[in-house]
Amino acid sequence: MGRWNIRWSILLVLWCVTGVKLAAMKVESLDRGWFFNRGYESQAADKVTVDLPHTWNAADAMFGNVNYYRGMLTYSRFIVVPSSENFKRVFLRVKAAQTVADVYLDNHFVAQHKGGYTSFTVELTHLIRKGEKQKLDIRVSNAQTMEIAPICGDFNIWGGLNRGVELLYTDDACIDPTFYGSSGVFFTQYNVSEKYAGLEMKALLSGTEMALNDCSIEFSLLDAKHKVVWCKETSVSGKEALVKMELNNPHLWDGVNDPYLYTGVVVLKRGGKEIDRREEHVGFRFYSADPDKGFFLNGKPYSIHGVNYHEDRAERASAFRPEDFESDLNLIQEMGCTAVRLAHYPHAQQLHNLMDRRGLIAWAEIPFVNVFVSHPLYRENLKQQLVELICQYYNHPCILTWGLFNEINPGWLENPNPMTEELNKLAKKWDISRPTTGASNQ
Repeated sequence: MGRWNIRWSILLVLWCVTGVKLAAMKVESLDRGWFFNRGYESQAADKVTVDLPHTWNAADAMFGNVNYYRGMLTYSRFIVVPSSENFKRVFLRVKAAQTVADVYLDNHFVAQHKGGYTSFTVELTHLIRKGEKQKLDIRVSNAQTMEIAPICGDFNIWGGLNRGVELLYTDDACIDPTFYGSSGVFFTQYNVSEKYAGLEMKALLSGTEMALNDCSIEFSLLDAKHKVVWCKETSVSGKEALVKMELNNPHLWDGVNDPYLYTGVVVLKRGGKEIDRREEHVGFRFYSADPDKGFFLNGKPYSIHGVNYHEDRAERASAFRPEDFESDLNLIQEMGCTAVRLAHYPHAQQLHNLMDRRGLIAWAEIPFVNVFVSHPLYRENLKQQLVELICQYYNHPCILTWGLFNEINPGWLENPNPMTEELNKLAKKWDISRPTTGASNQ
């Protein structure tokens, strides 16, 4: 009888652990084994197989060749969602597609995204047939257009899926993965000093009222040793959950001197069991600039020495591997830099994570470069890319300013265009905690 009790206890433990694991969000990489061909569709002989990240301009844009290919190519592969999966919803996350991406599943149009440097997430649930092989096509075009930024620039506008693709499996309720391509959680710090820090933690939720009915959400802050320093659980009411916390004597994120990081954790639960979670960096800091005295970080003078940095390598162009970011930042810090201007577009999340950890200050900007055209779709695309930039990178402590434009055509800045005012107001609407900036050679 004792052995039966032990056996049932083991089974119960395994059932609980398995239940939690199956219920929490699962991420499946789709980076390997894509059929790749030029144009909308190809003959079998035209197909080649590539792995992501990938750009089709890695060779033809080299050595001063300005006539590199700019047009449409198609990435195709098969996906199978196993019948055994207990997840109820399936999402596709594209980390970047330069410049326009059209997503199809079994030739059914799913979504289009305009902008080559920010991610987007779309739901596939309504088209998924579990246990069946289904064809996923992502048609990508980097053809020049007057509707999408950047129109031009002193850098190559690569084409391809150069940051990877993945499937997300969730329960019927989850932390929203589709909100402007963000993680769905936003950490806003306020009144930060050496003695005090306030933090607002917000989560956006996705699901029907019935799916969210029995859910709660837990917010916590962990220190660098993963010790819980603050925690609060609250019931779910509606599609947004928000709490505020206070921390005495916070350990500050002090640039390259001491890039101390807390971790903000948001856990969605049903019946006390985890069904989704997010974890992101939190670095408490305060800063200011004086035209005569210079820049101050955490109340102390801080020297900023920086470089402009592009996602561009001779051997792979923009299709970076993790070690590429590491080696580039090693070189940047070997030069004595304390800051990096991420020119002239949103860069990869991996880079921002490394800059958080290394204490490097980031200037992050949208690809509003060289020219302004009064095209209504271009104006809307600039605003879309700004909102995506802010939402997707909001929690990174390394980012101290949002860049709105770079070296716009001569004469434009002498009579400031309403576009700048629109972008500035939009940035302040989405993030009141950071200043905005722009670069000009006029």
